[in-house]
Amino acid sequence: MAKKIQPNKIDNETIVNDTLELLWQNQEIVESIYAGYADEILKKEKDYIEKAGKFQVRGAISKYSSISLIKNGKYDLRFAGQSIGTVKVIKKQNGEYEPRLEIKPKQSKIAQALGFSDSEPFDYVEWKDKKCVKFRSHFENKISSDDLSIHTKEHRIENFILDCFSEESTKNKLLPYIQPVLLGRQYFQFTTPLKASKHLPTISIGAKESRRTGEKSYYATGGGIDILARNKKNPGKWRYAIIELKDENKETESQATVMTQALIYATFMAFLFRSKSGKDWWNIFRNPPKNEKNDEQKSVPEHIDLDVVTLMPSGDSSEGIMDDIETDKLFPKLHLNTTLHLYTLYYKTDDQGNPCAIDEKSTFHKSLFSK
Repeated sequence: MAKKIQPNKIDNETIVNDTLELLWQNQEIVESIYAGYADEILKKEKDYIEKAGKFQVRGAISKYSSISLIKNGKYDLRFAGQSIGTVKVIKKQNGEYEPRLEIKPKQSKIAQALGFSDSEPFDYVEWKDKKCVKFRSHFENKISSDDLSIHTKEHRIENFILDCFSEESTKNKLLPYIQPVLLGRQYFQFTTPLKASKHLPTISIGAKESRRTGEKSYYATGGGIDILARNKKNPGKWRYAIIELKDENKETESQATVMTQALIYATFMAFLFRSKSGKDWWNIFRNPPKNEKNDEQKSVPEHIDLDVVTLMPSGDSSEGIMDDIETDKLFPKLHLNTTLHLYTLYYKTDDQGNPCAIDEKSTFHKSLFSK
């Protein structure tokens, strides 16, 4: 049975209030950064999705995107959550598309650690080249498990969970009524302008100066949301879920402390949806099904409900207070009109260390059946 901690040790409302205060103080620059990101995505996402269809990956290899990858027309190939290659799709003079694979030195070292001893760095090579075929064959036939020599186990679990959430059929699905939000139809981690690793919100924005004009431009350098998902049971009734993942359940990083990270990122999402580019982001993340017109823009609801979820292995670390939080009761200046719903999600693992079942003490999976 998970232990409860005193609310004054980690005060969720204080975390949310402090995050809102930071966003209020930096509202203009944060809104400008993310309006620019949304504009880039909307300009290039259609072409990005089309080019992604020009090459296929199999087995445990996944394609990942990011805001910068979409901007530059590239795709990150990952195995067990580790970056092992970069693909760029070239449009040739005859109008045909040609995927090309690049292996950077760091990616080559990761591939070697994962058992591909023949891995070596190389610049963009045609997808059908022998080098590429050999590279892909190795990882397509490899299983993701705890036996792998990897630097970040959390990324491996995250990748596995994303694959589970992506399954269309609810039969034997790890968690029903949920799908990961995709960017350019690929997995991604959404970068925020906030750091939350020390369980306290801090603003994190970088700047660079144009050599030609001397003008400064700004970009977000904060932490990334592990998993952004959409969950629903009934048509038309769904919520975004901000999920913070950990690969361990221990008292030094308990459920209560992990929830503070999730709350910081969820508070930013509430802010983002009410920003000047909020409607764009609402629709970028909406990922409409293929039979729905992609150009059908939806308005941001008058009231937003966001699920804030900690995802970790079964264990008995301390749980915090899980009451809903109303943003406007804490910080009415921003008029976010958002309710944050706090949940736990614990998973059991199989012999390979992969999530295989949801622990019954979890609260998030129960909420999916009650909405």
